[in-house]
Order: sequence, then structure tokens, then C-alpha cells
Amino acid sequence: MSKIDFSEPVSLEEAVKALSFALQRVMVSLRDHVAFDDAEIAKTLRTAIFVSSMMEDNKTEIEGMITQLEKREVFGEKRGT
Repeated sequence: MSKIDFSEPVSLEEAVKALSFALQRVMVSLRDHVAFDDAEIAKTLRTAIFVSSMMEDNKTEIEGMITQLEKREVFGEKRGT
């Protein structure tokens, strides 16, 4: 797996593509473990709860950002108002 080089700028588009790829890999692996791996049920359950929690926490913040952007787009509001 390649390492992230924090000395190089990354565009939002590149970051979203990387997240999408990573999330797809996690979901495929999680589905496989749920469907076929009876040996590590507790570990898979903890992982599923962790992934769900991460996504839920970020969903609230992203929805706030969407609201801010919509206000700026529709009403021409400035940042921070």
C-alpha cells in the first residue's frame, strides 16, 4: 500500500477518489467476513461498529458543510454567517 506524502498538496477531487477506493475495499472485505468468516465474529462485529461510527460522526459534519455551502450558493451568504 502506498504511503501518503503530506509534503505534497492533494486536491479535494484526489482525496475523495482515494476515500472512495478505500471505502469500497473496506465494504467488500466486511461483506466477505460477515458472509463467510465464522471464526472471528466478535472481531468483525467490532470492526463493523467502528466503521459505522466513523461514518456517522462524519455524516453530521458533512451535512453542516452542505448547509453552509447551500446558503452561500442560494442566498449569496458569506463564509461564517
